[in-house]
Amino acid sequence: MVYGNGSGGRQVPQGKPFSKPYQFFNLDADPQETTNVIDQHADIAQELTNSLEQIRNIDSK
Repeated sequence: MVYGNGSGGRQVPQGKPFSKPYQFFNLDADPQETTNVIDQHADIAQELTNSLEQIRNIDSK
């Protein structure tokens, strides 16, 4: 799961962190992160996003 609307990691980051649309990749099948599968796994992506929001809320207190 990539919580940002641009690239990151091995490239010069583009986009904004924590800005949608988020990206979700299957690293076993697509280690180059070429295919965003967030629509096919919306339930998992939502669970991960909920967890992230809880963590961010704890850290901001």
